[in-house]
Amino acid sequence: NCVILVYMACGSWVAAFL
Repeated sequence: NCVILVYMACGSWVAAFL
């Protein structure tokens, strides 16, 4: 998941959560 709009980091722990 890519949450660049939220965390500005593609493939982050937050991306795995979302």
